[in-house]
Amino acid sequence: MKIRNERRGEKGVVLALFVFAIVSILLAIGLAIDLGVAYVASSAMSKSVDAGVLAGARYSDGTIPEIEALAVQIAEANFPDNFIPVAYTATASVPSTDTIKVRVEANSHSPALFSRLIGKTSLTVNSAAEAVRYPLDMSFVLDVSGSLVFASVFDDMQAAATSFLTQFNDNLDQVGLISYSTVATEHHVPAKAFKATLTTTIAGLSGGGYTNIDEALEMGKGQLDNAPNRSNAVKVLVLFTDGRPTAFSDELYMNLTAPKPEYYDGVMVTGNSGSGTGLFQQGTGLKIRYFSASTGNPVTTSNNYYSSYDKPQYLPGNLSVNGDNVRAIGISQAEAWANTIRAAGYTIYVIGLGNPNGSADLQPDLDFLERVANHGGIVSSSQPKGAMIFAPSAVQLEAAFDAVADRILTRLTE
Repeated sequence: MKIRNERRGEKGVVLALFVFAIVSILLAIGLAIDLGVAYVASSAMSKSVDAGVLAGARYSDGTIPEIEALAVQIAEANFPDNFIPVAYTATASVPSTDTIKVRVEANSHSPALFSRLIGKTSLTVNSAAEAVRYPLDMSFVLDVSGSLVFASVFDDMQAAATSFLTQFNDNLDQVGLISYSTVATEHHVPAKAFKATLTTTIAGLSGGGYTNIDEALEMGKGQLDNAPNRSNAVKVLVLFTDGRPTAFSDELYMNLTAPKPEYYDGVMVTGNSGSGTGLFQQGTGLKIRYFSASTGNPVTTSNNYYSSYDKPQYLPGNLSVNGDNVRAIGISQAEAWANTIRAAGYTIYVIGLGNPNGSADLQPDLDFLERVANHGGIVSSSQPKGAMIFAPSAVQLEAAFDAVADRILTRLTE
């Protein structure tokens, strides 16, 4: 009888341990479920506050209250409170010159279903994110060569360039404008309140001439070098072209009889196919027919079809004067300026336009443009990596400009 009673007691202890184990397991599973729900909520809230601060920082044209309201609106849209109650708050500030800092915080109490067994009715979930929008110094460099007019896409370029400008901030950013064909022209130095002025200028541009990317990049670097100093500004050059270099600027060895010049700072050009060459005047872009035998001054014409009688004896590098060499030097000197720009810490973005199925002479040289931008670090991993975006037709041109704007805004915001 004694042994039987002891066995009955053991069965009772086992049953109690079993019940305790079951309750413990169920409680552990319940806590895991509650913690899992809280983790999912925390992850979603983290993404929502990230979206909020990026939106507020990137689209910072408004007042501080407007930026804060937008940040909260975007955060709420990414994780509304119909899952769990979430309270969002945003604060925007100006920590340094022309810089916007946005912080979004999210606070919630995730309902606890199983944790109530230990007296916990909810789990506190918090998330916060910050983003800073730095100012931009940009040289906007537009090709206005004759091929754009010939292809009937000049208006499309103007519309896409104007739309591109709307994505930047009149109060924080400084943007300058250069156009180029046979020669480069500086229309506006980098400055704030640029949108109205540059829009009007772009609308008034006209096309014609050759493609002197060499001189355009040199002028663009000068704009960035001389922009009003802001130590935290991101410096960017945006280059648009629909062709390949057909011109370059340099000191040319003429070897003419005095008073005609022995050396002359001019522009050498050639046709898209490399057929023919001509000498042009820097600054004016007028064609030089010859130099006066009495004064040595250049005699110019606005008619590109007249022949240049006085030409260099040879091109830089002792190369003969022909179209292929003009194009090769145009590429080489443009790449040299691009390298100088990137070495200064400035990023280059390039937008190319052209029919990939058309004549090779009328298309942009995409490999060359990728090297100019250091696309993906193709030239140097130690220099700023820009991007080359190609639009096969005018229909895709605005999207190409938008893609570059998105990359720039991403660089401005961190």
